[in-house]
Amino acid sequence: MSDNSSTDNIQHLWTLACENSSIDRDSNNVSLFNILEQVTLNENQVKNAKVKQQRSDITVPVKFQLVSLWHRLEMNEEEEIETGLEFLSPEGVSLLSRKMVIKFGSGKKRFRFRAKFEGLKITTVGLYHFRFSKVLPDGQWQEITRVPLEIKTVKKTADAPADKNQ
Repeated sequence: MSDNSSTDNIQHLWTLACENSSIDRDSNNVSLFNILEQVTLNENQVKNAKVKQQRSDITVPVKFQLVSLWHRLEMNEEEEIETGLEFLSPEGVSLLSRKMVIKFGSGKKRFRFRAKFEGLKITTVGLYHFRFSKVLPDGQWQEITRVPLEIKTVKKTADAPADKNQ
């Protein structure tokens, strides 16, 4: 992309993390199921995984999707924009980094994508972010949006014995 009009013409509308999504074949509308605002993990499993993996960061088995919608103001011929997706720790460290090209076909006004995840690398509990950026004409990266995801742990307690009088 050599001019600024391409990056200004293509705009990010929204991105959400969810457990699952479905696209209706007739209407092409997307349904998002169980929007994720936080992920709660068992504290003992996290500790055991850190010992087993012998690392300060671990990958936890969390299945989810990031669903994103982009649009362009003018439907020119084919148009594309280079974007990046990062998963940032509470300290701002990038734990995942992917580059992708969003390509609008001729006559297409919207672009939607779903990224499926089978696991998530974490370092600690706290507020993580998915950060989307785009490449500007001068080659610099500009942040577009951040999607927060809180990681929490809970202590798993032993189940109380059943009441024998019931």
